Amino acid sequence: MNRIIWCEFRKRIFLFLGSGIRVNELSNLRLRDLDFEEKQIHVLRKGGKKDVVAVSPPSMQDIKNYLAVRTEHYKGSNDDTAYVFLTRVNDPFPTAPSRL
Repeated sequence: MNRIIWCEFRKRIFLFLGSGIRVNELSNLRLRDLDFEEKQIHVLRKGGKKDVVAVSPPSMQDIKNYLAVRTEHYKGSNDDTAYVFLTRVNDPFPTAPSRL
């Protein structure tokens, strides 16, 4: 696995493990869902229920570091509606668990 792919995979895993959110919730995260000050993320649960999930400080720092690489590597938008995790230039991360 090349270094960039490993870095991105690691960030996803740390956020997933550090927060307890589902894979589908992880893949649908948008920039507006991240709250770095409160160390939490806003997720849309099954049935459309909105929830706030606490995230470990190291996981939030990993995500902050990833966002700097994301913009440069994928030319990802910094718009609030942009997905956090991308697979190609501005393509959202797939939701299938086998792709995590």
